[in-house]
Amino acid sequence: MKKYDLLRSGDNIVRVLDFQDDRILMIDCVKHTMPVWMETELLESYSECSNEELYEITGLTKVDMDALDADQRKVMHERYTMIAPIVSFISDDKMRSKLISSIAEEHRVSKQTVRNYLCLYLSYLDVTILAPKKRKDERELTQDESKRQIFLRIS
Repeated sequence: MKKYDLLRSGDNIVRVLDFQDDRILMIDCVKHTMPVWMETELLESYSECSNEELYEITGLTKVDMDALDADQRKVMHERYTMIAPIVSFISDDKMRSKLISSIAEEHRVSKQTVRNYLCLYLSYLDVTILAPKKRKDERELTQDESKRQIFLRIS
């Protein structure tokens, strides 16, 4: 077992983020919860897992960077830039918490939003996971929406 390995037991998938004596810092890649320290022996029943299996179990589709439009790339990079300072301190719980608080305040987002971005990134180790999903707004406009749109174009 080495750093950043994916391990699987049934539908549970974890990623190893760090080692320390008999403990491993891991993140639950299915639930996207904050990383926790565990005793190494608790992961003995887990076997190696691939990124493809992770995407399959979580129901997400791996997105190619070239498939993202300019707005999606911009948001993706903003989100990564927000969490990047925390990644190097991921093993230090106190420092991680301080950074999450200060980044949330600086970017005017909730601490939970920062944690969500961090957990998503750490689970997949892929910056494209932070890109917003494209909206499929192909529905027909209602009569009121159509009138409003026409009104807005005229004025």
